[in-house]
Amino acid sequence: GLAAPVYWSSSEGLLTAWLEGDVLTPRDFSDAATARALGASLRALHGLPCTGRRYDIGAWADHYRMMFEPKANFDQEFKSDWTFLRNLTLPGPVTFSHNDLVPANIVVSGQGVRFIDFEYAADNSPLFDLATVIVEAQLGQSARDQLTASYFGRTKVPVEDIDLATEAYKAIVRLWKASTSP
Repeated sequence: GLAAPVYWSSSEGLLTAWLEGDVLTPRDFSDAATARALGASLRALHGLPCTGRRYDIGAWADHYRMMFEPKANFDQEFKSDWTFLRNLTLPGPVTFSHNDLVPANIVVSGQGVRFIDFEYAADNSPLFDLATVIVEAQLGQSARDQLTASYFGRTKVPVEDIDLATEAYKAIVRLWKASTSP
């Protein structure tokens, strides 16, 4: 119930049913009910069995660096991002993770919050998914607090760990943008 039913899959891709609903926009995240529903759905997603494949943020940093270096000077900002990511281990458990939870990959319907585009799905710290939502939905402090409180429930929210994951996500996006720009 967290994604569209899969009709066919292979190592080359998959075919799913059409998922009816509204794709979220950053503005939708200011709604407390949406934040609560998203937090609950993320907890359920992260409760799925691990895939056995690890999302290696350092390897992704290497990949983007290799794509970037032939095109331009790999200046200090990008070296700093690359070094940070190469030496990073996100805290917390490793769970099944989406790893690309931009608002366009989150759909809300009468059946609740659903996720699409599992291209980068692999085992990772769930904090990376939370950080992706926080950055890409441009969450202000209030919406961020609602999402994280909903996700973590009554337990203490690991603010410093979420901040670290947010910085990691921003760094990988900077490297990705540099590698894909002309």
